[in-house]
Amino acid sequence: MRALCFFLLLATGLRAVTTDFLFAAGTDAELGLLLARLESPRAERRLNWQFWCGTWHGKSIVLTRTEGDPLNAVAATTLGIRHYAPRLVITLGAARAHDPALHPGDLVVSEKFAAFDGLVSSPAPLDSGCAPLTWQSLPHLLATVGERETPLPFFPADSTALARARRLSNPQHQVIV
Repeated sequence: MRALCFFLLLATGLRAVTTDFLFAAGTDAELGLLLARLESPRAERRLNWQFWCGTWHGKSIVLTRTEGDPLNAVAATTLGIRHYAPRLVITLGAARAHDPALHPGDLVVSEKFAAFDGLVSSPAPLDSGCAPLTWQSLPHLLATVGERETPLPFFPADSTALARARRLSNPQHQVIV
């Protein structure tokens, strides 16, 4: 069991009927605990992705497995947002690989998440080696009002969801924002 990393994103109403929460995780291991607690679960297939719908403590829940790959994660989450119109999207995954101080059951909440489109290095002569610490991130260009491309270094978490996450208590484990 690994610590879980939660990224909070508010999904505004795309349909009249909304789901309370969409949980997106890369693997069955990450979804297993949630799926086991889902009340009245039913499976639905959307294109190549699996979704499980049900309730938990009176809240409507949709779970999806994103298969771990970033492109699959985007596709599965986008399908989930478009079809189920969740009030809140929570992506979860293993965080321990990034910080060995984390323990099973710890909760990591992201204030913002990076838009990562790759790195670029300065030209160098052949056989001169490389200096990865000097590489620069490529800007993530987002089409904004008027179809203008605006570079964004990160996306902030939804402020309401983040405020709630900051008030969480996890008696036997850390909650790290």
